[in-house]
Amino acid sequence: MKKRTSRNGNSFQGKIKTEHTIIEGLYDILQYLANVP
Repeated sequence: MKKRTSRNGNSFQGKIKTEHTIIEGLYDILQYLANVP
C-alpha cells in the first residue's frame, strides 16, 4: 500500500508539473504577443 501511494503521489506531482509548464508557456506567449506591437 505504501508503494501504491508513492506511485500515485509521483503521478500527481508529474501532472501538476506538466500543467504548470503549459501555463508558463501560455503566459510567455501572451507576453511575447503583448510586446510585438
